[in-house]
Amino acid sequence: MATDKHAHMERAQVSTSCQLCHKHVELFCKVCEVNLCSGCVGRHMLSQSSQKHDIVIYSLKFSGVPQPFCPTHRDQWCDLHCEKCDVPVCTDCITSKMHFNHEMKKIAHTFETKKDIMVKETKFLEERISSEYERIIGKIKKDILDLSERNIQLKSKISEQGRRLHLAIDRAVDQRLAFIDARGKQDLAKLQKSLSEFRVLLDAVHDIIKTNKYLVQSRQSCVINYQSRLDKFVQMPSIARSTPGSFTPAKVNDEEIHSLMGELIPAKTTTIMEHRALHRIKELLTLVHCNQEMLLDKPVTIATIDTKYDELYEVCCLGDNQAWISGDKSAVTRVDGGGGTVLETVKTKSGESPDGLAVTREGKLLYADFNDRSINLVKGGKVKTLIKTEWYPTAISCNSLGDILVALCDTNTMLSSTDNKKLVRYTGMSITQEIQFDEKKQRLFQSGSAALQITENKVGDIYVVDSNAGTVVITNHQGNLKSLSSSSHVPNPETTFYPHYITKDSRGQILVSDWKNNCVHILDMDGQFLSVIDNCDLRNPGGISVDSEDRLWVVERDTKTLKIIKYMK
Repeated sequence: MATDKHAHMERAQVSTSCQLCHKHVELFCKVCEVNLCSGCVGRHMLSQSSQKHDIVIYSLKFSGVPQPFCPTHRDQWCDLHCEKCDVPVCTDCITSKMHFNHEMKKIAHTFETKKDIMVKETKFLEERISSEYERIIGKIKKDILDLSERNIQLKSKISEQGRRLHLAIDRAVDQRLAFIDARGKQDLAKLQKSLSEFRVLLDAVHDIIKTNKYLVQSRQSCVINYQSRLDKFVQMPSIARSTPGSFTPAKVNDEEIHSLMGELIPAKTTTIMEHRALHRIKELLTLVHCNQEMLLDKPVTIATIDTKYDELYEVCCLGDNQAWISGDKSAVTRVDGGGGTVLETVKTKSGESPDGLAVTREGKLLYADFNDRSINLVKGGKVKTLIKTEWYPTAISCNSLGDILVALCDTNTMLSSTDNKKLVRYTGMSITQEIQFDEKKQRLFQSGSAALQITENKVGDIYVVDSNAGTVVITNHQGNLKSLSSSSHVPNPETTFYPHYITKDSRGQILVSDWKNNCVHILDMDGQFLSVIDNCDLRNPGGISVDSEDRLWVVERDTKTLKIIKYMK
């Protein structure tokens, strides 16, 4: 059978006529590898109704582009694809005006577009989702293996406690029985003593009775000298009496027994819907649809705002039309994006300018104070110190789970060529992660005068601007190095990439300000170059942030200007 099938396939490749009626071949079934004319397509599909078919124009059978039959007019093949209805269409569909005014594209174009999407999604599933699921499965497998061992340990502890209770009960029983035996001996001795004393008295009574009866009968003269002997019975020994003992068993109470056994907290398996791993997967699935086509070819400056600062350092967006800015003053300022109106000014606790701004998921401002080594919360115009850091903080970032990520250095000079830099994650007030070295125990971040700047996307990937190394360091949520991004897409080929500040947008794209090249680079979530904003007359761009409308806010240090740029369609 295998040989016959192989021969049939070879004949299908060689024959250039319909294999059912031998007319001129027009079409080809890629599934059955059969040449067909247009009149025999229906016959072929009916004869092989148990399987699917892929009918293409014969001349395209080896092109890799399928030529599907129309889902409405089944005897017509389709050369076009309706973009609105997302279905193949034939000439009959077009003439019947079923897709009137709908955008049409060549099947080949749609095929290539969908194929690119499949390739992208396949890569995404392999590199991103697969690893997350494998990690979850590994944890569940470990829990399954550990469950039996943990339960064996629990049962062993309970059995041991049961043995201890049994021993304690046996000891209590033995003590009660021994007490009864000892007390019985004491009571028996008292009764026997009393019995002996009264027997002596009874014997004396019997002797007197016997003697008196004899003397009275014998009528002897000694009767005249008889003295009463009853006085010797006046003082009698005490009488020992024994009352029966009793035992009233205590009621056996199951609850008391359980309390004597101790407290049992069994293993618990729950369904977790808000686990960090599930959160990462959901966010990954949301971000995968972002692509370069969403970017404007020419970004547009929609607002230019003059500030009152002599030098402007950072910006952090709040909602869609407000932002906090900081600079050379010992305060942070909240401004309106419409006209730059100052809405609020809050002085720092230490009287120094802040280093690093971030907004929590509740919309509250956090700022880092380098000199004071603290992370501070601004709420209601008042400043509260949340965290005191061991090293000196240079930047902060908040994620959607409420964690605070802090960039730190171990010297307060900021000019050392040998200083150490690291990232620390705070969950609540506790340190839950430190990132400083790669898997080979090499330092991830280069020493130097420039401070680290950080952001974290929704899936836990961490992006660190290391200006000293001229690169963006990317780690996964576990702190393992993923890649180093050194953009080669600088407007001026004579200059090098100089990343300064970093932020993210809702689509997972990473934006990096380039201070020396007067531009902002746009990278995808894997650090690959997408585009560059270099047409908005930026001058030494510093701090950047993206608002809820995905508009970029950029501060220029020396011009004291805040610009708002539209870069997405």
